Amino acid sequence: MKIAVLGAGAIGCYYGGILAKEHTDVTFIARGRTYERLKHHELVVKSIDGDFSLPVNVIDSERLQGHAAFDYILLAIKSTGIEAAIEELKALMGDGTKIICLLNGIGNEERLAEVFGAERVIGGSAFISIIREARELLITLVMASW
Repeated sequence: MKIAVLGAGAIGCYYGGILAKEHTDVTFIARGRTYERLKHHELVVKSIDGDFSLPVNVIDSERLQGHAAFDYILLAIKSTGIEAAIEELKALMGDGTKIICLLNGIGNEERLAEVFGAERVIGGSAFISIIREARELLITLVMASW
């Protein structure tokens, strides 16, 4: 199973990192400084459930054409970016690709269903407290307890 994480912020990096730690084939889609950090340094997660770090696969979001399709895309962006993300999603999708939505706000699944079909869109929620720190060219995620 191949999973893409579109939205390499705190939520996307945390859930993608957990999947990668469990040896799932995960690729992060990122741009700019985030792409450079993930390309050249390990993802570091500090959590009440245990700390870990690992190298991850990353693709520059501006160079998506020609990549193999993914089975699932974990969409972890802000709702305001959904229209721009639609073109990126098209480049990552194959015939059976499903989109798992972890966006804030309402109406996101409906908008994606208009473009890709309701059978390809899975709604989701993330109930965690997390921040992303970028320092020393590392992406560190800190998950707090409730």
